[in-house]
Amino acid sequence: MSPRDRGRLCAGPASIETAHGVPLPPVTDESATTRQGEDGLLLATRLLAAVIIPVLVAAFTILFGFPGSTRQLWAWTIRPDLASLVMGGAYLAGAWFFARGLYVGSWHRVAVGWLAVIPFTT
Repeated sequence: MSPRDRGRLCAGPASIETAHGVPLPPVTDESATTRQGEDGLLLATRLLAAVIIPVLVAAFTILFGFPGSTRQLWAWTIRPDLASLVMGGAYLAGAWFFARGLYVGSWHRVAVGWLAVIPFTT
């Protein structure tokens, strides 16, 4: 990066340009608020995440922590034990996904993950 380019990047919002040299419009408070409002998660989605996270963590604990005891602790016996470990990992990944949805709050950061959630919940 040349010193000239570094100066452009540090000069402030008025000098930001696209790769084609077209200046970007300044971001006003109003446009930032509108975009955030359009990209935010619905309250119902956040509530769903808050409710389902403990269920997924409990499933992970049973399947990953006690893979040989699925006959007593799970709805069905899972054999071999490695299958229980893999399923437990999947439940932990689901908990992580919903936790991100709960705390990130932007739809574009979690939207693709719903493609994986929908087949398991319908």
